[in-house]
Amino acid sequence: DTAGLHGAEADEIEREGMARARARAKDASLRVLVLDLERAVSRETASTPSALDLFPEAKEVLRDDDIVVWNKADLVSEAASATIVMGADFVISARTGKGLDALLRTLTERAAAGANMTDGALTRLRHVTAVEDAVAGLKRAAEGLKDPAKRGTPELIAEDVRLAARALGSITGAVGAEDVLGEIFSSFCIGK
Repeated sequence: DTAGLHGAEADEIEREGMARARARAKDASLRVLVLDLERAVSRETASTPSALDLFPEAKEVLRDDDIVVWNKADLVSEAASATIVMGADFVISARTGKGLDALLRTLTERAAAGANMTDGALTRLRHVTAVEDAVAGLKRAAEGLKDPAKRGTPELIAEDVRLAARALGSITGAVGAEDVLGEIFSSFCIGK
């Protein structure tokens, strides 16, 4: 999600935001161009050869594999938008939800098809450290399950799992110790 691109007069901050949006767009593997259908209908003229010509600032960054979405379908009659939306990937209304299910399905499919799990998805050092801590905790717990003499008692194994969940929870949202321990105690006969 980047700053919107527009051709209207912009101040220095807006110009910087648009420059950063263009730079990010160059490297993005899945791009969705959301255009304002209401604005397009109000701009359309008989001499407009293509709907995208109504938005030259967006057309300049468009690639063949981009998903083009026309939003605000609830504000425009179908007759008024018919010539504009021809060939569009999606016509939606964020307000009413029209077309969103199909768009989300396509985004999910495209993201899954383009996902390369060997690529690093972690962009913050804190996240990398948390995942490394979680992996280390789970490895210790697995060693303890295989050979209790190596790693100790079931209580220590449970603690390693709790620490792993806590590390991941620092990224995804907290996982309560009660949740982890409840699952462990429901599976093992551990004296309290």
